[in-house]
Amino acid sequence: MNKFLYLTVSIFLLTIFKCCNMKVDKFKPETYFSRTDYLEITMANAIYHENKKKVKEYIQSGRIDVNKPGASGFTYLLYSIYIEKYDMTKALLELGANPNQLSIVKHPDGSIEKLTPLVCVCRNHWYSIKYIKLLVEKGANVNDTIVSPPLVTCIMNSGKDQKKVRYLIENGANINLVFGDYTPMQHAVLSRRLDLVDLLWSYGADPLYIGKKGNSLAYMVQKIVNKNLGTPKYVNHACEIMERLKELGVQFPVSLNPAKNVEENTDYTITDSCQNQTDTNKVEWNWM
Repeated sequence: MNKFLYLTVSIFLLTIFKCCNMKVDKFKPETYFSRTDYLEITMANAIYHENKKKVKEYIQSGRIDVNKPGASGFTYLLYSIYIEKYDMTKALLELGANPNQLSIVKHPDGSIEKLTPLVCVCRNHWYSIKYIKLLVEKGANVNDTIVSPPLVTCIMNSGKDQKKVRYLIENGANINLVFGDYTPMQHAVLSRRLDLVDLLWSYGADPLYIGKKGNSLAYMVQKIVNKNLGTPKYVNHACEIMERLKELGVQFPVSLNPAKNVEENTDYTITDSCQNQTDTNKVEWNWM
């Protein structure tokens, strides 16, 4: 039994190690940094192999500008984050890497990716919250909109986790910052995260904002209820939000009204919209 257990654990650990290496192998230094620029490729290799001594020597001697992008657009800091080298990321920040610098990365397949370090971490749910904490502690702008606001990015990509969203809010993220004509609260609805609507509300976010095109939280949750866009539990949650909005004076039904930028009654009626919902599991998110 002990031999079998040992073999099983060994195979499991080998599989994990192999998978991690396969992921990192996709982003080897020679893929993204100039092979003809000795200092650039040497620096990238030092980051890849976590040679902090060499990285520190190159930066402190002035041989390398820590914030100069490589041949494909990666800054050394973003590259370190991309290949998930936390200790190296910390070292680069301590050596003067700019936590807010934009990288415009060209991948081998020709695709272009625009990223700041914080947006990179917020966009990919597998990153530990420690990356966000490190970047914010080292000066990352939690309200930067050069790509997309980190808070909105986290809302859209955090899975079921609320910790990252909470951390950003508690460290200065603007809970009412409008991006793409939607507030973070409205982005939460678009991302099917009504739990984050509640969370943002608890931190004081404005539930009554109406966008230039007329979208409002009231209109969005009303649509979920009217069209049964989800499970009974999800639709009931939308009903609960509607009830909270009624307490603030919102009168349902509401409609899009971009001209006056106010919510107004429509000339159609809804009967028992928050009762007897069925599980249609529809997905219909064309709010316009």
